[in-house]
Amino acid sequence: MIITIGDSVCWGQGLEDVHKFDRILANTWLGNAADLESENGGLKRLAHSGSTLGAQTDNSTETAYPEVPVSYPSVWQQITTVPDWTDVDLLILNGGINDVSLTRILNPWVSPAQIAQLTQQFCLGEMSRLLPVAAGKLVKDGARVAVLAYYPILSAETKFDNPKQALMLMEQHGVATSSVALGKTLDPAALVPAIVDNCMSFWNASNTSLQSAVDQTNAAVRRQVCVFVSPGFTVANAL
Repeated sequence: MIITIGDSVCWGQGLEDVHKFDRILANTWLGNAADLESENGGLKRLAHSGSTLGAQTDNSTETAYPEVPVSYPSVWQQITTVPDWTDVDLLILNGGINDVSLTRILNPWVSPAQIAQLTQQFCLGEMSRLLPVAAGKLVKDGARVAVLAYYPILSAETKFDNPKQALMLMEQHGVATSSVALGKTLDPAALVPAIVDNCMSFWNASNTSLQSAVDQTNAAVRRQVCVFVSPGFTVANAL
């Protein structure tokens, strides 16, 4: 059985179920096209858009349709909602970007150094607290935790058809692009390089931090239960 926990990357934002990577993996690896809620093996997907790593003390009972980006249930909560781990072969897991927040990453007035520091705080510090607990849930011989990498949101290869698209992207994620005091809209061409620097800072820092969290967890539990999975994305895979 495969359990998928995390944010929109693991949820498979915008995709039909048959096109989500965990469903393809379940059908290929386990040969089981069972429903998501099947108790007889297959796949159980708890990931949803907007999920934060959260904290071990999270106790919210609120839920929303998984395509809607909300922070709850957190990754910690998703783990605790699994009643039985006996038959789990693989736990697919990710998290951290929503704790850092896209509002910060896409904000040209936040520095790449700040993004890197926050990424290390969550993708290394908080993930290192969560992974040993997740790994401890797995009781089946050979069971693994696959920790997924992120992708570069924007890169130097990103080309906007219209400069206003950059402003729209910022606005969609809560970054103001006009000044009420000055009565003018900001120049997107001047802002994009700083945003790209932030995106690259998050991408690079998250890869390093998640790999370190995996290594620290394996050392702590004294077995190679966690694996950092990079899909091999490059700057060409950015928006």
